[in-house]
Amino acid sequence: MRQVNSDSFDDLAKAALLPGDSDGMYFAGAQWKISNDMMLQGAYHAVDDLLNMAWIDLDYVLRLGDNKYVRFDTQYHYQDSNGKAYLGDFNTWNWAGYVEARWVNWAIPYATIGVNGDGDELRAPYSLGPSYLVQRIGENAKAGERTWIIGTHFDFAGLGGPGLSFDINYGQRRDRHVPGDSSLPLSDWDELAADLIYNFGKDVAWLSGTRVRFRWAKVWEEGKQTTNGAIVPVDQKTTDIRFDLQIPVSFF
Repeated sequence: MRQVNSDSFDDLAKAALLPGDSDGMYFAGAQWKISNDMMLQGAYHAVDDLLNMAWIDLDYVLRLGDNKYVRFDTQYHYQDSNGKAYLGDFNTWNWAGYVEARWVNWAIPYATIGVNGDGDELRAPYSLGPSYLVQRIGENAKAGERTWIIGTHFDFAGLGGPGLSFDINYGQRRDRHVPGDSSLPLSDWDELAADLIYNFGKDVAWLSGTRVRFRWAKVWEEGKQTTNGAIVPVDQKTTDIRFDLQIPVSFF
């Protein structure tokens, strides 16, 4: 595999900035559309000498007519070490639930909750399945983590602003600790994040398909943190601001 900014392909460990080496990965997955409103899906990955990953996800949509709906989803992940165990000998699990609703055509509020096992953090990057526990800065759930996130997606097309959307969410991550030892805490994590996106339509031909995005996120880390075997107080803030421009290029 290859990192986005790399000009070479590397083995699965080096390319993912992980210790050791890995010669390959086995993958299998399936989707079952139980009905027009319900889907069951899952997958299994075995990454040589790094880890095994499996997940299953059940998604259901309650349709209320006139584009109104309520969507429910639940998912379960399991991970453990593989082969030479360059990531260490570990196993962990994660359960999450998600709900979103559309009562008006311009706003979709949503919420998610999650619980992570004490064995280790949820690993990446090969696949985490359809995980809802990701924010702008906070991604993988730490050992023991209890997570909740609430937010709303606004689509201004319904208010006369086609192509313009805005998403904002706030989340908390609690009860985090060093893998396998709940007596060694990791700091609490609060995050507020927002995305403002504009997609150019066909009315300006040379900009058609172009997307502009402004992203802002702020994290507050507080509480006790285990660092180099010592437990120390933590009180720090991190701000992440990004601006990107996506331009489609057609060669044919």
